[in-house]
Amino acid sequence: MGNYKYNELKIKVAFYYSLAFQLRVLDPLAGEFEESLISNNLEELEEWIPDVIFTADSAQIPKLRKICDINKTILVGLRHGISNKYIPPEKEYSLADYVCGSNWDKYEFDASGVSPKKGFLITGNPWVDGVFRVPKK
Repeated sequence: MGNYKYNELKIKVAFYYSLAFQLRVLDPLAGEFEESLISNNLEELEEWIPDVIFTADSAQIPKLRKICDINKTILVGLRHGISNKYIPPEKEYSLADYVCGSNWDKYEFDASGVSPKKGFLITGNPWVDGVFRVPKK
């Protein structure tokens, strides 16, 4: 993650997942923060009162949005998944403050008219983007 030390930031960062495969994206991010929580329990997230919640589960964004509104928490949706390469962005992403993804994802969001509240952050999809650079046979 470059020269910047995220774990020096004094913020509480939560990572919500509903399916175990989502941890492939969330675990490495959580390790960059000094105070983080990885959970699949919405009540636990609400009680912990994080400053930021990241999720790779678009279906839970409406419920997470409610928690974030109560606690003035930033909600970040992650568009990091191989299945997401083949479907349009889910409208739930428009309830997130930010969405992280690749340039390709940004194009898809723009084309679908789905916009997060504050912006789209170009981060790439490192563990899946390589699939699309495999030469055709």
